[in-house]
Amino acid sequence: MEVYVEFFRNVPMVTLMILVVYGLPYVGVNLGQFWSVIAAIITVGAAFACETVRTGINAVSAGQVEAARAIGLSFWGICRELVVPQAVRTVISPLVTLFIGILLSSSLAAVVGMRELTATAGWINNRAALGLITFGVVAAIYMVISLAAAGIGAMLENRYRVLR
Repeated sequence: MEVYVEFFRNVPMVTLMILVVYGLPYVGVNLGQFWSVIAAIITVGAAFACETVRTGINAVSAGQVEAARAIGLSFWGICRELVVPQAVRTVISPLVTLFIGILLSSSLAAVVGMRELTATAGWINNRAALGLITFGVVAAIYMVISLAAAGIGAMLENRYRVLR
């Protein structure tokens, strides 16, 4: 698992997209352009999400786990009652940030010829010569989606925060 995480966290998304879209058919695996791009985005996103969740789990102090063992909780009881609730609270914000990063990185699909939002804006711009207006609209769409995700993340953080 560690090799997977380290490999896919350290390979640029655009490089991986090119390898998956053009390299997999070369070795006999043809997913099609759309699913190849999705596979590249998912593998990179999963590696970053794995590392984020691991960090959240490691944020729970060893003393709390030892105390839970001392009162007789089983491994699964410790996970269910102690580790997971605290880890979830810790990783909400980083996972939202990861989602936004992956959303914005999806525009790299244009590099392999996939018509996504940014590539469509370029196509419209080439046809209608609208200049910066087209890309301004695309930027606004990305911003609305990102701000909505950030708002949902803030709402979840407020819902699951520990009152002090």
